[in-house]
Amino acid sequence: MCLRGICLLEKELSGGKFPRYYIQKYGVNNLYKFNLDSRTRLIYTLIADELGVAVVVLEILDHKKYEERFGYS
Repeated sequence: MCLRGICLLEKELSGGKFPRYYIQKYGVNNLYKFNLDSRTRLIYTLIADELGVAVVVLEILDHKKYEERFGYS
């Protein structure tokens, strides 16, 4: 995906698969993950309004915290 010259490889996380934490804390209805490297994950959402689309970074997590947050450990 490219927005204003910034390209992100993404994996959309379906609503049933992403933690309620993000819904409760940020009120998001979409969530994406980008692997910065083998140990670090960028979690972000997209917000659209009359001006366009914005990428909002919610968290940068190490692999251990990502597994905890998403219930893999």
